[in-house]
Amino acid sequence: MESGLFGLSGVVIGALLVQFLSRSSERKQWIRDCRKEEFRELLTALSKAYVNISLFRPVKDLPKEQLLEMYNLWAAALITIRDRLYISADVAELDLARKWIAADDAFKKDKSVDEFTKRYNELNSAIVEAARKHP
Repeated sequence: MESGLFGLSGVVIGALLVQFLSRSSERKQWIRDCRKEEFRELLTALSKAYVNISLFRPVKDLPKEQLLEMYNLWAAALITIRDRLYISADVAELDLARKWIAADDAFKKDKSVDEFTKRYNELNSAIVEAARKHP
């Protein structure tokens, strides 16, 4: 009787352990998926803003609607940088908000699309590298 009880308790403990490990693995995968999605959203927001700003800021007498769109995309990129949940430590470590603002400020002053592109590419590369790290 005792051996049957030990056998049954072993099965129950084993089942609970398997369930715990499975849930733990699923949670880790879910967090990895959330991080991946946040990095993708960040890259998309920065890319949209970069393309729009680099194309239209140099244009003189830009229509009001286009100017508003450019500023909205710039602001959306900054908001996206600042509202990350699962990658907030990565964003802080990369100092993305300061670097994005500095890149834009420099572009306003020197009007160099090449320099703005260089700074954008550095940000993009740093984000991609951080996204490839495991959480």
